[in-house]
Amino acid sequence: MHCAKFAQLAHRFAYTGDRNYLSSTMPSNKAFQPLSKSDVAEILGISIKCLDNWVNSGILLPPAKLGNKVYWHPDAFYEWLDAVFRQQHARKSQ
Repeated sequence: MHCAKFAQLAHRFAYTGDRNYLSSTMPSNKAFQPLSKSDVAEILGISIKCLDNWVNSGILLPPAKLGNKVYWHPDAFYEWLDAVFRQQHARKSQ
């Protein structure tokens, strides 16, 4: 999906900066593989530059920085993505 087209879809569910968002979505004892920038860009079908723009503009929840790299917790990322698509589906159903 083209960067601008998906951004239109996602902009209504932009990350709001709620610190409880991440802590409420992460299980405490579950092992996981964090998602890198390239993982998230590939999942969304966008470039890394577009991904950076989405994070900077608040469309996508910010990643955690570990050393000189950034990662998303898969549960938090997929919850955000699910909410974007559910919201889009709800608008089309109305």
